[in-house]
Amino acid sequence: MDPIETITAHIPSMSEEDETEIVRLASAALFDDGDVADLALRTCACGASIDGFYGYADHLIAVFGGESHLSA
Repeated sequence: MDPIETITAHIPSMSEEDETEIVRLASAALFDDGDVADLALRTCACGASIDGFYGYADHLIAVFGGESHLSA
Protein backbone atom coordinates (compact mmCIF):
# COMPACT_ATOMS: atom_id res chain seq x y z
CA MET A 1 0.00 0.00 0.00
CA ASP A 2 1.69 3.18 -1.21
CA PRO A 3 0.88 5.97 1.28
CA ILE A 4 0.78 8.71 -1.37
CA GLU A 5 -1.61 6.77 -3.61
CA THR A 6 -3.76 5.90 -0.61
CA ILE A 7 -3.98 9.52 0.56
CA THR A 8 -4.71 10.65 -3.01
CA ALA A 9 -7.61 8.19 -3.13
CA HIS A 10 -9.06 9.82 -0.01
CA ILE A 11 -9.02 13.54 -0.81
CA PRO A 12 -12.25 15.15 0.41
CA SER A 13 -14.33 17.55 -1.64
CA MET A 14 -17.65 19.30 -1.22
CA SER A 15 -20.53 17.43 -2.82
CA GLU A 16 -23.90 18.95 -3.67
CA GLU A 17 -25.34 17.06 -0.69
CA ASP A 18 -22.67 18.59 1.56
CA GLU A 19 -23.56 22.09 0.32
CA THR A 20 -27.26 21.47 0.88
CA GLU A 21 -26.61 20.22 4.43
CA ILE A 22 -24.35 23.18 5.23
CA VAL A 23 -27.02 25.64 4.06
CA ARG A 24 -29.66 23.79 6.10
CA LEU A 25 -27.55 23.75 9.25
CA ALA A 26 -26.39 27.35 8.84
CA SER A 27 -29.96 28.53 8.30
CA ALA A 28 -31.13 26.67 11.39
CA ALA A 29 -28.25 28.13 13.41
CA LEU A 30 -29.24 31.68 12.42
CA PHE A 31 -32.68 31.16 13.90
CA ASP A 32 -31.53 29.11 16.90
CA ASP A 33 -28.56 31.40 17.70
CA GLY A 34 -26.23 28.44 17.04
CA ASP A 35 -22.59 28.31 16.03
CA VAL A 36 -21.57 27.07 12.58
CA ALA A 37 -17.90 28.03 12.74
CA ASP A 38 -16.72 24.41 12.70
CA LEU A 39 -19.10 23.24 9.98
CA ALA A 40 -16.83 21.63 7.40
CA LEU A 41 -18.78 18.85 5.72
CA ARG A 42 -17.06 17.10 2.82
CA THR A 43 -17.27 13.78 1.02
CA CYS A 44 -14.14 11.66 0.60
CA ALA A 45 -13.21 10.40 -2.86
CA CYS A 46 -14.03 6.91 -1.51
CA GLY A 47 -17.55 8.07 -0.57
CA ALA A 48 -17.14 8.45 3.20
CA SER A 49 -18.80 11.44 4.83
CA ILE A 50 -16.29 13.77 6.53
CA ASP A 51 -17.17 16.36 9.19
CA GLY A 52 -14.26 18.68 9.85
CA PHE A 53 -10.51 18.27 10.09
CA TYR A 54 -10.56 15.75 12.93
CA GLY A 55 -13.14 13.67 11.09
CA TYR A 56 -10.81 13.59 8.09
CA ALA A 57 -7.81 12.71 10.25
CA ASP A 58 -9.78 9.87 11.84
CA HIS A 59 -10.85 8.65 8.39
CA LEU A 60 -7.22 8.50 7.20
CA ILE A 61 -6.17 6.75 10.41
CA ALA A 62 -8.89 4.13 9.79
CA VAL A 63 -7.82 3.73 6.14
CA PHE A 64 -4.33 2.84 7.38
CA GLY A 65 -5.75 0.39 9.95
CA GLY A 66 -5.68 2.51 13.10
CA GLU A 67 -8.31 3.50 15.63
CA SER A 68 -9.79 6.94 16.25
CA HIS A 69 -7.43 9.33 17.97
CA LEU A 70 -10.47 10.85 19.71
CA SER A 71 -11.19 7.68 21.69
CA ALA A 72 -7.65 7.39 23.03
